[in-house]
Amino acid sequence: MEKSREILKWVIIVFVLIFLFSISIAQYLPFEFANHKYSRFFYDFIFIGLPFSILLSLFWFIKKSRKKSHNIFLGFFIVLFSIAAFYARFFLIFMYGFGTWVNEAILYESKSNSQTTINQQLYDIGAFGYGGTRVIKTTPFLGVWNHVQEIDTASIDKNEWLFVNREGDLKFP
Repeated sequence: MEKSREILKWVIIVFVLIFLFSISIAQYLPFEFANHKYSRFFYDFIFIGLPFSILLSLFWFIKKSRKKSHNIFLGFFIVLFSIAAFYARFFLIFMYGFGTWVNEAILYESKSNSQTTINQQLYDIGAFGYGGTRVIKTTPFLGVWNHVQEIDTASIDKNEWLFVNREGDLKFP
């Protein structure tokens, strides 16, 4: 039983750290999910999982060796914190869960690596419309992510890039 509590403790700690990293530092890194479906699944998973992981911490914090009043206080505090996380996710999901960059057009492909592209993108906010545009160079990273770098197409070396101007993820009839 102690071994399973210890494993549960570390799973909860890692999950909460991934959550905190994802909504803070990771937002400023030049890496994005290669597929918006992966992004949607990831953010849905961490936002739905946070309140449950906090509730699961009851098994970690409440112990027979502690006073009953201390366990009741911890239990009340953890349940209250879990409810707060449940309601906070509704506000956070508007910031992280709905918006994603989608390829409007694939402008150029690298002649040396066809997976490296220059894309014109729109920021899709779902029912809220579109929030902006950008032109970026995407380089695949570990298959799931892309390294993203904003680029000016007027300053690229045309000998290294092949102009393709293909339709991206947004399909027009």
